[in-house]
Amino acid sequence: MSTLLRAFLLFIILLALALLLGQASTGPIPVTLTLGTLSLGTTAPVAITLVIALLLLAFYFGRFTSWVLHLPRRFLNYRKVAAADAIADAYAALALQDLPTTGKLITDVRTENAALSDLLILLHLHTATISPTQAQASLSNPRLAAITALYLARHAAAQSDWNEVRRLTAIGRKYAPHNLPLLTLQFKALVNLNDPAAADLLPALKSHLGSPRHKLLTQVIQGSGVITTRPNVTMLDSPWVKSIQTWLPTPSDTFPAE
Repeated sequence: MSTLLRAFLLFIILLALALLLGQASTGPIPVTLTLGTLSLGTTAPVAITLVIALLLLAFYFGRFTSWVLHLPRRFLNYRKVAAADAIADAYAALALQDLPTTGKLITDVRTENAALSDLLILLHLHTATISPTQAQASLSNPRLAAITALYLARHAAAQSDWNEVRRLTAIGRKYAPHNLPLLTLQFKALVNLNDPAAADLLPALKSHLGSPRHKLLTQVIQGSGVITTRPNVTMLDSPWVKSIQTWLPTPSDTFPAE
């Protein structure tokens, strides 16, 4: 039984009891209520019932006021739940590689919740539907900066815009310094731009390349200075160095295996 129904039944019982006592009592206790110049006379049971009724009215008026005041929050919570449901459905579609459904689900999603907004941006990144404004804003978001920088750097590399790749990977590696694709693209951009800072990244590449290839790459970078145009002649016999030269102009963020 709900609280409202219990209170209503209690009120009816008390009201009936007061009426019965007022009629059946041979000598009811008189009570006089004075409000300014207005004076009202009644019996004690009726007065008690009126007081209880006023308390109940005050209680439910407070409940009603609270409900009205919480309407905006209820509306926002409804929007939050609706956005969360849409984002969850979109991730489920993404897991099934259903990109059209994923894109359709996130088209009209609007949310002011920071975490849900970030999840929405990640979906836009996965589906390549992020706007330039969203992308630039995400570069300053610690949670999204690295993945956004990687996404934009890959696009810049596909257009051979190595200056932009250098800028974006520098931003991304502030938040994910050990991310291999970011490190690889940054190294590739520096080499393609003949930037001596490429040598500074060699120690970070050692664990990924292995000692033999890292030593070879170090000799090429530090020996000739420019792997793209003036590799050491003795290094040209290495198939891997030739693969590196072929790989450098491409947008790939994975070092060649051979």
